[in-house]
Amino acid sequence: RGVASTKEPVNLNFVIKEYLASPDFKKLEHFYPSVKVETKFDNELLNINGSPIHLRKVIMNLVANASEAIEGSGNIIISTDNRYLDRPIRKYEDVNIGEYAVLSVFDNGSGIPDDYLDRIFEPFFTKKHIGRSGTGLGLAVVWNIVQDHDGYVDVSSNKNGTTFELYFPITRHE
Repeated sequence: RGVASTKEPVNLNFVIKEYLASPDFKKLEHFYPSVKVETKFDNELLNINGSPIHLRKVIMNLVANASEAIEGSGNIIISTDNRYLDRPIRKYEDVNIGEYAVLSVFDNGSGIPDDYLDRIFEPFFTKKHIGRSGTGLGLAVVWNIVQDHDGYVDVSSNKNGTTFELYFPITRHE
């Protein structure tokens, strides 16, 4: 469902850095000590019109899922960049023409099986043990927040890992 949220100009790099310094992330590091998180920020990243608290929830869910997808040791790469699309692209979800700040979260886990890929954003769909490691709502929350920000989600996955790319329309407001 849509979320009634106040939106303001926000830079995704700042929201990511804030999350990585949070107690939530420190707790995740404690549970997955052999998973390393790396960032690759576009220092010229344009702002989006968004709700920092909801965007932080998106990052938290994506990083938590990526951590759980890695068996043993592995890497998560969180990156941002500006993209201008001069024609729509067909991916997991069609992305329209426009200027976007793109948030990418990659993990080198074993990937999402093809028969699950079409269902991952459904509420309560999970292959985890309910109550122990998830509720099946994390990616549904991600989907709804991205939609509330007029954005798009693209997911690609294979046996070498999974990448979530979130496209958020940019704003010229400071």
